Amino acid sequence: MNIKFCGIRRKEDVEFCNTLLPEYMGMILSQGFKRTISAELAAELVRQKNAAIKAVGIFVNEAPKQIADIAKETLIDIIQLHGDETAETVFEIKRLIGLPIWKAVRVRNEQDIRSAEKLGVDRLILEGFAPGKIGGEGMKADWELLSAAKPQIPFFLAGGITPENIREGIASVKPDGVDISGGIETNGIKDFNKMRKIANIIRGE
Repeated sequence: MNIKFCGIRRKEDVEFCNTLLPEYMGMILSQGFKRTISAELAAELVRQKNAAIKAVGIFVNEAPKQIADIAKETLIDIIQLHGDETAETVFEIKRLIGLPIWKAVRVRNEQDIRSAEKLGVDRLILEGFAPGKIGGEGMKADWELLSAAKPQIPFFLAGGITPENIREGIASVKPDGVDISGGIETNGIKDFNKMRKIANIIRGE
């Protein structure tokens, strides 16, 4: 079971990750979101991370060349799309940079998953749907729906995951991994104890 700690934006957050060694850490690289960081800071955080942790850069409705340029500047390992990107966008990004591409999906119904499976991405991030919002805003996905849909490509469960409900989510949905941001924060700041609790639960420690 893979762990992705998302919304990483401080040196302290990277230190927490280096201690706990999640498989992935995510950074928001599009402007206008509460956890957005600059490409310059992202590059610095990538340099500080343990080499075992892969860096994921999150982009929202950016032009493929912009994504490719920032990916090269920051040396991220994976591109995660979080907007209304099309299969053509995915194809063009892969042509420009060739990194793995993940796609976040705000799931309302099974068709949202089926449509995302056709985009040509390598993994889906399935989260809840918050009307009028780009992200799930901590909205818990419909785990029963996700379980019944049986996604056909690898996927992570996201949205509203906390140390208190993560066991239930994993047992219900059977994802390949979990993607957590708000659920590992206290007052908007990454909380090492919550991160450690998640890691311990996942790893059975």
